[in-house]
Amino acid sequence: MLFNSNDILNLIKWHIDRDRNIDTEYLIENMEDLEEYDEASDEDKALWHKFVTISSDTANKYLEAISDTNTVSTRFIAERINLLENILSSDKASLLEQFLIINKLKCIKEMAERYLLFSPIELKTKPGKKIGSYYQQCINCYIEGLYDASAILARSVLQFSFEEILKYKRITYIYDSRKDKYGIIKNLIDLSYNANIISDELKEKAAKVLSIGNKSTHKTQINGSEALLQLEMLKDVLCGLYSPAKP
Repeated sequence: MLFNSNDILNLIKWHIDRDRNIDTEYLIENMEDLEEYDEASDEDKALWHKFVTISSDTANKYLEAISDTNTVSTRFIAERINLLENILSSDKASLLEQFLIINKLKCIKEMAERYLLFSPIELKTKPGKKIGSYYQQCINCYIEGLYDASAILARSVLQFSFEEILKYKRITYIYDSRKDKYGIIKNLIDLSYNANIISDELKEKAAKVLSIGNKSTHKTQINGSEALLQLEMLKDVLCGLYSPAKP
């Protein structure tokens, strides 16, 4: 069986969809049988060896990582690899493009591991479309390793959620930045707490979400642990707002 560069990706996806490990040596042997391989430079040959090895190794490690859990579909990594196919759809991808593909593939296993940390959030009351959209973007940024973007979006989700709940409760507020040095989100948290919408515990968690978001926005970069902690706190706050416990 001979295959071209695009067939390599398709073969990898085929294995992932069927939860089958990939024989890296088999892929390399078939690649070396290609006429285009014989005509390639030593630099291109070395690059393709690296590309095939990383591709199959990433897929195999991902399958191993999810073997004991049902919280994520094996199609996740296949979808990520699919994003790279267009680059290789031309007759001959440039050396730079191939290096970009390799670097992206190196990130897939880490992305999949971060994806495994999340389970779908279940709420009794559905938040507004804007909140749902921002929350999904927030999670996607975290999965991609864009921790600061995730933190800033999480802060926005927090603000929009409190605004929506207060509006639903018909609690009006007027915010004057000249009289409040702590900011509108802190004001919304305090107002919700004083109205018995959130508990002491949720107030502290909301404050932590805000603190990490502010740090990322105004001070310095945050790391993956801080981003994950913020998302865990945010999820608890959203559950408290949209799925409150019965008194």
